[in-house]
Amino acid sequence: MNYSSNSITLPPIKSQENGSNMHEVSNVKRTSKLSEQNNLNTTTQASTINGSIQSNSLHQNVKHGENSQKIGSSSLVHKQKEKLLNFSSTSLFKSSTVNTNVNLKFTNEHSKGPKSDSNNNSRVLQIKPQAIQSTSENKITNENFETEEDFCKEVCESRLTNEYDSIIKFLMKIFGSLTELYKVFKNKKNNDEKSNDVNQLLDINLNYLDYMYESIVRMPESVKKAVLRSIINCMMTENSREKSTDQIKALIILLLTGAICLINPLFADSKTYVIFSHVIRQICMSQVNDHHQFINFFKQLPVKELKIAIHQVTSFISYRLFPTNNEIIESEMSSWWIPNAVKVLALMNAANENNSNIKLPRSVFYIRGLELLDLLKEYQSWQMGTKGFSFCQYPFLLSLSLKRYIMQKDSESKMLLEARQSLVNKVREKKRPNMGMLFLTLNVRRKFILEDSLSEISKNHGDLRKKLRVIFQGEPAVDLGGVSKEWFFLIIQKLFNEDYGMFKYNSETKLWWFNASCKENYKEFNLCGVLIGLAMYNGINLNIGFPPCLYKKLLSPAVVPYNNPHALVGVAPMDIEEFKQVYPDLANGLKELLFYEGNVEEDLCQTFQVSFTEYGVVQTRILKPNGESIPVTNDNKKEYVSLYIDYFMNKCIYQQFYSFYHGFHSVCASNALLLLRPDEVETLVIGDADFNIRDLEKVTKYDGYRYSDTVIRNLWDVLYSYSQKQQRKFLFFCTGSDRIPIGGVKEINFKVTKVSGANATQMLPVAHTCFNQLCLPMYKGRKTLAKKLTIAIENGEGFGLE
Repeated sequence: MNYSSNSITLPPIKSQENGSNMHEVSNVKRTSKLSEQNNLNTTTQASTINGSIQSNSLHQNVKHGENSQKIGSSSLVHKQKEKLLNFSSTSLFKSSTVNTNVNLKFTNEHSKGPKSDSNNNSRVLQIKPQAIQSTSENKITNENFETEEDFCKEVCESRLTNEYDSIIKFLMKIFGSLTELYKVFKNKKNNDEKSNDVNQLLDINLNYLDYMYESIVRMPESVKKAVLRSIINCMMTENSREKSTDQIKALIILLLTGAICLINPLFADSKTYVIFSHVIRQICMSQVNDHHQFINFFKQLPVKELKIAIHQVTSFISYRLFPTNNEIIESEMSSWWIPNAVKVLALMNAANENNSNIKLPRSVFYIRGLELLDLLKEYQSWQMGTKGFSFCQYPFLLSLSLKRYIMQKDSESKMLLEARQSLVNKVREKKRPNMGMLFLTLNVRRKFILEDSLSEISKNHGDLRKKLRVIFQGEPAVDLGGVSKEWFFLIIQKLFNEDYGMFKYNSETKLWWFNASCKENYKEFNLCGVLIGLAMYNGINLNIGFPPCLYKKLLSPAVVPYNNPHALVGVAPMDIEEFKQVYPDLANGLKELLFYEGNVEEDLCQTFQVSFTEYGVVQTRILKPNGESIPVTNDNKKEYVSLYIDYFMNKCIYQQFYSFYHGFHSVCASNALLLLRPDEVETLVIGDADFNIRDLEKVTKYDGYRYSDTVIRNLWDVLYSYSQKQQRKFLFFCTGSDRIPIGGVKEINFKVTKVSGANATQMLPVAHTCFNQLCLPMYKGRKTLAKKLTIAIENGEGFGLE
């Protein structure tokens, strides 16, 4: 499917009859009959003809000037005369019944949240009984309705009399102008009043907005048509790229209500997406400075409201990708829908990422159905620059499983291309092709596993992106995945040993970090980087405790700058919290320095240099030129802290991490890494922490047992009684990791095998971590099973693991 990012810029449309602008709507005749309301006669251009809302001779003078968005080199050829909308009134509006019973409480139903109480954020508008008295004294003749109470009175009156003329006039006025729309919903509270629901910067009365939305969806079709018609006029006439702050806030109001068309089933027709697409386009067409305002205003929205807006835009994109019927507008006229909607999501994502308060999970931005697209083709087109728009330009839309799929398929395609060329060369030379060339085969001895692994990886450096296969010399086992996993387990134990000296272990954080004093084992650091890359590429989770900031360094940069051999790699700016992941004591000391209110220069007598002990000798390093003579003062202490952190996190371990970095990227040499965040790389290496024991039960297979056997029922009963910590210990006992793969527990292929024998029940359970297998004797009672299993998992690191 071709997505062009060119947007259509529409000038104000002139009426065919009198040349007036669309938004100039004549007064509507008042009538007391509801049937006459449905036949409102207006002189507006967007009139109802033969049961359809049409635009009379809408002239789309498409200009590819400053008001047109251009992405890529392709441009669309537009017809000068096209109808923007061709709504069928029979399909646009579902039949609805007007509820004449006055409801004094209107909650935000479209949020599908809990009922209102004192502890949630549901907004309820309370109206006093006297507000609905139907008397001539209380009849509202002014259609401005400056407060929600005024509007509520008129709604109640209209429901009792079936006369909606004044409401129609009011709604057409406010939805026909962005400025008028904001004026109505601008917060009228006094400055000294505070409300958790209304932000003072955005200043939108969300309570009134919710109430009006709930009221409109309960009104007759004539009211809804008037609202949609007014929004159409507004979007067609107010198309300037320069927008005032009030207009920006009004567009956010339309986005929150979904242009009164996306949430409630009464408006859930595909044709109404056309209106929403133009609301999206108005936001996208705004100038860069206006985009910053949108981001700031999105940050001020309550989390619930922002989530609703995000859901509406993602649903809009999913609908455009996979339409459910044939009523969708032609693709050449709607090719700008998805690019513009994605850009609006990018603004929301920026607001969410920069929000210092509660953040929404990243999963709310994922587009449903993207896995059904040819993502590898999408990625390749993005890489070659042959496509104006690609989802790969916006990685936050892709789930981690999709990113892993793209990365694996990209590496596999390169590997298959190399293997195919090698086979062709063999055939040309009349040699028998060796099918082993499709694998990275490592032939190692157990006693010399580190030395042999270094040798084999150096010898097969060009094959690192092939499927891994390990052979232990003298052993007949065929590697179906278990042998490779055992190789990872053994070599990691060897490298991550404090006696070996490559890494230091912090007992407080329980994390490993590079030993700056180790300046001879650069080949081993490279091997460790290769191991991380191989594990990520082959889908094997490693039980390695690196701090999260390490993965930030691995993506600095994400693609190796081979054209610049002198470029710095693995150097990333770190803050004090990231520094604390490695050196918690030093970080606490730096925090005290930053908050120290005394005279830093006189009290601390510190200069721009750092001292540490290496092999019993005190070493001193200067942090900046002439740093030994520059005192740390209250004015420059932030600079000192920044340089101090940079030295320990980047400079003093540069050579070690340089080797580690290139080892990792020798396997994962793919531009697909540009799609990943540091925390996503960490999850790909060590697995997902989101583990549910019930999910494991659903995918477990049995050898010698059946699910209905008493011992199996006892097993799961015991596991359910465990705490979350104990359940993770059980997972570690059986698989060698307390995390699950990205694809879920189904990728573990967990199996429970029956152990038979005369003394089997006297034994403890045994786990084969290489095969994710639990060998379980047939214990007679639940208490016995619980006791034996608990002993095994609590001592899993030194007993019962094979």
